[in-house]
Amino acid sequence: MEFIRYKLTHSQTATPRDHQKLITITTSTVKDRGNGTTRSVQRDSIIYVPTSYSDASNSASAAAVPLVIVLHGATGTANYCVHEMKWSEKADAEHFMVVYPNGSRPYPSKPPGMATNAQTWNDGSGRFESEVSGVDDVSFIRQLIWQLQNGYRIDEKRIYVTGMSNGASMAMRCGLELSDMIAAIAPCAGALWTTKMMTGGDNNNRKNASVRGISVLYVTGYNDTMNPLNGGYPKMLVSTEKMRNSSPKPPVSQTIAALVKILGASSTGSSKWSALGNAIRHAEVYRNDQDGAEVVFLVLENHGHHWPGGNSVLPKLLMGPKNTSFQGTDVMW
Repeated sequence: MEFIRYKLTHSQTATPRDHQKLITITTSTVKDRGNGTTRSVQRDSIIYVPTSYSDASNSASAAAVPLVIVLHGATGTANYCVHEMKWSEKADAEHFMVVYPNGSRPYPSKPPGMATNAQTWNDGSGRFESEVSGVDDVSFIRQLIWQLQNGYRIDEKRIYVTGMSNGASMAMRCGLELSDMIAAIAPCAGALWTTKMMTGGDNNNRKNASVRGISVLYVTGYNDTMNPLNGGYPKMLVSTEKMRNSSPKPPVSQTIAALVKILGASSTGSSKWSALGNAIRHAEVYRNDQDGAEVVFLVLENHGHHWPGGNSVLPKLLMGPKNTSFQGTDVMW
């Protein structure tokens, strides 16, 4: 079992035994609000290597391992994802690698802070400093994948992205814009924001020809006021006030409809999810039989704005109840 912390760039290679590197991603730039300068950003990513992976795993004859990229929500951190989502434990059980990257923040030289230096992803919504500053997070994730492929034997056909809230929105953006690298995504409580993707592409046909056949498992809570099913401004459960600097979210059904359209899928029912019983309030399944792309949409009963089955420390009073019957990480894998 091994936790490895990197600051990744395309100029150096990660290796299992080289535990720490301070290097720069030159393709990712941000305007520092503190001094107004635009410069390259240094970002930490926590990489988890399962116990079954050894130096011998890098040999040409060794089997390649899948990779899961886990994206935190707005104001979150990679460290919090490690604690909350249980992906590292799953990696040991199923023999795959996990990477938890950090988003960008307004003052890159200062530590992240929820109120004054929040880390976010440029998910295309225009809501956060990351987009105002022109951060190219799609390129950042591509560079991250390349870097890990240079240092480890990664199965290029089994690279997955998941995330929570703003991280879920970024996971969808990555899945569609990096479909040449990513096989499937599992967003939890996010929205598909980019206009081109929401309309199904430039030609507006049923299937967006530029997107390879990825699969999607989208999960959200019925009681999530931060990701309202019917759309609108996010708000805390106990407040009628919209979140500061927030934008109204599209209805979740609109995000699902866009994904189905982009991937050229059609409804197949929801019977395969009946085994999960009362944990699920609503389920929809769509499939493209030509390329195998699948879109699964699950609404969890009695669940707010939390990673399902995770170790969230956010109080029910603010973020709503937790559905403990649905283990999100297990189901997504």
